[in-house]
Amino acid sequence: MRAFPFLLCIFGCKKVEPAPTDVDGILHWTWSQYGDGTDEALAEGIRNAHDALDADHIDVLDGTTTSLTPEEAALVGWVDPDIASAQGLFVARSFACTLPALEALLTEQDQAAAYPDTFDSYDRTYTSDLDAYLARETAFVTWDAVYTSSLIGSSYTSHLVSGLRYVPVLDAEQSPHGPVILSRTVMVEPAIFEEGSGKSIDQNLQVEAFWEPDPGQIVHLYGMWEEATFGAGLDLSSEGVQRVVLNSMADWDDTTEANCATGMP
Repeated sequence: MRAFPFLLCIFGCKKVEPAPTDVDGILHWTWSQYGDGTDEALAEGIRNAHDALDADHIDVLDGTTTSLTPEEAALVGWVDPDIASAQGLFVARSFACTLPALEALLTEQDQAAAYPDTFDSYDRTYTSDLDAYLARETAFVTWDAVYTSSLIGSSYTSHLVSGLRYVPVLDAEQSPHGPVILSRTVMVEPAIFEEGSGKSIDQNLQVEAFWEPDPGQIVHLYGMWEEATFGAGLDLSSEGVQRVVLNSMADWDDTTEANCATGMP
């Protein structure tokens, strides 16, 4: 009789694969594990990310990543057959803030007030219970958002679905860097640009992880896969364009740090 649970595991238990130890693998892992992965699996991924980034000494690290696979994109219902055209980019850096203050910013409904250099307007509708999430009654909160932006020199409108997942402290060994906030975002259709702009954003998928290994110091790992054109024949295959976009991704953290310093929201 004592062997019965073991036999059940032989025939019915899913093998748990270890989390990757390289930055590219960790970004793909976090994307895939965001919805159904266990807290234990995600905590392992963050431990590995912290080591891979040498996060105790990190300033800013950035670069390119491999493309999302069709199977990975399908996890969020994204079925564009040309997913490989979405260029992978990542930024990892630290900035001054606390996790509670950061969470307040991430869940602020009026993101245009918090990030006026990014958004001309921003309309967020929560599609799950924010209060239940903040009370830790559920690990997830989700929302729809429609925003306008002129960040890339032409005005456009974008519709996205996004949300957060909170990974709690499990124990000192599994969660040596404290709790973690994850985010996964998908632009649900190509952005709509002003007529004659010559620009486009056809795909944009993002995954982020935030943790606070030292009091008042956040580590942010930010991955994005985007297919976009910027006029004059420029797109994300250009290293120069990649640099501009990577700098813009890092600028978000500068604004977040400033918001934290002033106590916004």
